[in-house]
Amino acid sequence: MNAIRIRKTIDSETLHLPELRPLIGRTVEITVEEQLPAVRDEFYAEAARLPETEEAFEAQKAIFRTWRGDPRFEAYWFVLDELLSRTFDHVRKWAAIRAQLPLDDYDYDAIRDQDACDLEDAHRRWS
Repeated sequence: MNAIRIRKTIDSETLHLPELRPLIGRTVEITVEEQLPAVRDEFYAEAARLPETEEAFEAQKAIFRTWRGDPRFEAYWFVLDELLSRTFDHVRKWAAIRAQLPLDDYDYDAIRDQDACDLEDAHRRWS
């Protein structure tokens, strides 16, 4: 089974979803789920936090266990399962790696711009 995830702001009763064209004529199940910004923001803020102490780590896991049973966080249950399976040592290793990365001044748009330039060059060379 191939899953297709489409994120779209619904602005009409009539939707145009060209991503579904390959599935025309097949039996599919379509689920529409509203992404609540508050839940999303709360989830990612906590999931991105790397606790410094074992007590903070256990407190974070308690939050994740609560969310695992909360239907508001159902879209994140598979990620929560992974987060709950981590050990404190694993989290500390990630914290050490993060400390070595220049996240504050990293230009996240640069790679997108470079990819666009590379595609343009490739198109010019092979056209």
